[in-house]
Amino acid sequence: MVKKTVKTVNYAIEQFIDFSPPMPMSTDEYVELANKYLLPAQERLGFRVIGAWEYDSSRLSSIYQILGFESLEDIARFEKLRKEDADFAAFETRVEELAPEKQEHILKVALDNSIAYSTEPHGVYSMAFLDAHAGKLQTVVDMALESSAVEINNSRITFTATRLTGKRNVMLDLWYGHLGRERDGYAPYPVEGHDYMRNQLRAVTYDEKILYMYPLPYSPLK
Repeated sequence: MVKKTVKTVNYAIEQFIDFSPPMPMSTDEYVELANKYLLPAQERLGFRVIGAWEYDSSRLSSIYQILGFESLEDIARFEKLRKEDADFAAFETRVEELAPEKQEHILKVALDNSIAYSTEPHGVYSMAFLDAHAGKLQTVVDMALESSAVEINNSRITFTATRLTGKRNVMLDLWYGHLGRERDGYAPYPVEGHDYMRNQLRAVTYDEKILYMYPLPYSPLK
């Protein structure tokens, strides 16, 4: 089997791993499985783990993970090998038992600074999912790329992508740090942000959700 080291991430697979029944011990087992099977398979199956996190949600015990690839051909090869490689197939069989409703989407990557920002721990990450109005997805991506040059609330964009499968009008923005405003309890939204939120961002997006996520021990992004 030809081994491949991913140098440039142009595409990715995002994974939502929700354990059922939801138990924190399932997260612990997944971390052990990832160290034993997922990480050693990277060159063998041609992907790179961008990051893996447990995240806040209304459901107990959930993991969000991103696997990076150089091309769509590499993803097609991965889809074939993940069933043929004995160790990886065993890993995925157990994951399927732990998380039978696991979801995956293929992403087209617009920005990947994950290696550059993996040199120091950040402790918490924020993943923003923005739903774009029809015909405005590229505009939203361009706005994100422009914003990636600055730090906001001690946070900065680490990874940006759009979905090629699943809901197609969605852009993903991964930020290191907690993107929420630093505050104790309720505080009015800063007046200086009103114009950007109302007349720029919401002019091209109609919905936005944020996951606050915490790195798992094997995640390159800490």
